[in-house]
This record gives sequence, C-alpha cells and structure tokens, in this order.
Amino acid sequence: MRILHVTNDFEVGGVQVYLSHLLPALQSRGYDVALVVLTGRGPLLAKLDEAGIAWRYIAALGRWGSLKWPRWLAITELSRFIDDVFCADIVHTHLLIGNTVGRLAAMRSRSHPKAVATEHSTYDRKPGWAQWLDRRLARPTEAIMAVSDTVRDFTIRQESLPRNKMVTVRLGLVPSASMDAEDDPLYTEMAQRPTVGIVGRLVADKGHDLFLYTMAAVLQTRPDVLALIIGDGPLHDDLEALSRRLGMGPDQVRFLGIRHDIPSLAKRLRVFLLPSRREGFGMAPLEAMAGGAQVVLSRIPAFEELTWHGQYGTLVALPPEGPISEWAEAVLTALSTEPDRGRLRRFVAQHYAFDDHVDRLAGLYEEIFRR
Repeated sequence: MRILHVTNDFEVGGVQVYLSHLLPALQSRGYDVALVVLTGRGPLLAKLDEAGIAWRYIAALGRWGSLKWPRWLAITELSRFIDDVFCADIVHTHLLIGNTVGRLAAMRSRSHPKAVATEHSTYDRKPGWAQWLDRRLARPTEAIMAVSDTVRDFTIRQESLPRNKMVTVRLGLVPSASMDAEDDPLYTEMAQRPTVGIVGRLVADKGHDLFLYTMAAVLQTRPDVLALIIGDGPLHDDLEALSRRLGMGPDQVRFLGIRHDIPSLAKRLRVFLLPSRREGFGMAPLEAMAGGAQVVLSRIPAFEELTWHGQYGTLVALPPEGPISEWAEAVLTALSTEPDRGRLRRFVAQHYAFDDHVDRLAGLYEEIFRR
C-alpha cells in the first residue's frame, strides 16, 4: 500500500515531530510512504532523508506584494505528483493548508486515491472559507481522523462535520532517545533545586504569561525554586520583558530555547506546569509524565481526557475562574509532595504507547483500502 502524507511544513512543531516518527514507523511495517510539504520546508526533513523517505515541496502559497494568497496551481501540481510520481493509494492530510489542498488534489487526480484528513486541534478561529470547504470535502473523504475524543467532539459540534466520518485514533507518546550528559551544569542545578518547567512554542495559546505570573507568586513562598521555559516562538521577547517586570532574574527563570533532551529534563523536573488556553491533545505534558514529573494543567477538555479527569495530574481552571493564587497553590502543593514517578510512567506506557497508535492507524488504512 502506498500512502502519501500532505502537510504544511516540517519546522519543529508538534504535528511535524509526530510525522517525522510516524512515517519511518509505517515504512518499517511494510508501507510505501512519502511526504509533500506545502508552505515551507524545515529542519525535520533531515530525519526523512536519514530514513530514505521521499519528500517533495510544492508551494501552495504565493505572494502579491506583502500579502500571502493561495496558489491554486498547487492543486494541479500535487495531483500530478499523486498520479505520475508516487501513485498513491491513500492520501493522508494534516493541518489547514494540507487538509484543503491535499484533498482537492486527491479529488482531481485521475487515480482517485482514498483520502484521510486529520484534525489535530480545536481551532479557536478557523477561517470561514476553511469551514465551508471542510463540510463539502467531508463527503469524498473516507475518514476524518481526530487525535483525541476532545478534538472529535469539538469538530462535530463546532464545524458540523458528519459524525459517521469521524474516527478517533488517539496519539501515542512520540519516542525520543534520552540524551543524558551528566556534565551538563543545568542537570547539576536541577538536582540541587526543585524545578518547575514548561515546554511548548512561545505563542499565546500555550499560556506562558500565566506560567510567569504563577511562578512569580510561587517564588514569594519558595525562593529556592528554578523555573525553566523550554521552546521558542514569536512571544519570546515579550515574555522575557514580562519576567523582568515581575522581578524574576535569570537565577529564578531561564529561557532555554529549543532543547533536544526533553526526556532527560523531564526525569529531573519536580513539576510540569502548562496553563494552555487551547489544546487538542497534549504531547508535552505526556512527555513530562513519562519522565515522572507531576503535572499541573489547565482544566480544559483535552487535559481532562489526557489525565483521566485529574487522576494523573492536577487541573486548575483558567483565570478569571481560577485566579493566579489557585495556580500557585497547586504548584506549591505539588512541590511539597514527592512524585510517584513509577505510577506516572506505567500509566503512559500502558495507555499512550506510540506503537499502539501506529497499529491503530495501520488498521484504519487497511479497512479503508478494503472498501
């Protein structure tokens, strides 16, 4: 079976990291796989090169002065790639541009491969044109895959997509090799100081501003705590300025940028704090739990599902319902108790194994292929 995945770009992000592991895993199970990126390339494509997986860049966005606009010729180019180069049996699409251009190209191609679209998140403000197209593209789409029940229910409710096309294929924890470097001074410091961390792209939805307000309140009671912000993004400068206004110096909060040793850091964290305003799944807290860190998360549907309604983490309502003082109290409580790291690791291994996710997805492909 030949499966073509279509997505926006291959920068360092949750969906892209997931695909960089998924495609080699599918290849190891005997599937022929390839990738098309539509809005940009990215450093993670090197992982596909290492695995011998073919990829192609087809520009789906053009420019008119300073404005970006859809380059509809990309649909023709992609349909030709589907027919004449890769000969796809299934076209599996991801993200906004990928879901739109990929499915339109599959419909236009001569071979008419079966289409699968993935909904990865709960869009706060999905463009009207995209919702309109989603509803019309749902009919020729074989399955619309949601990465969690939260995303499935949101998509049915908010976007009026047909329930009979929606299927949940819950994500698993993306495998990541531990990169311990015992001489790393950060590891030494984390062994000496209780550490609270956040991992994620520095954008508004992730709630880094709430993280800083919470940690400022925590530090008034526990000045020995170290706060780590792992990731990069457009709000980096604003968040650094906020930390200074809150009186937190580099000895209290560190902006580490992108790190490739998340499993090693997770093993050393006491608390993982993520006050996200919107999520579809929650790979970052899952990584933290796999390392044995206690998680304090916002009480949103995705995190309620992830933690089994708080059985494996602490959930706090977002402000104004949940004031900063309540967030700080939750972190202080977690810092005062020793985490049961074994229990958290067993939970992740039992319910969120990546191989199980790949098996479920392969089963979906086989079912669609037989239709």
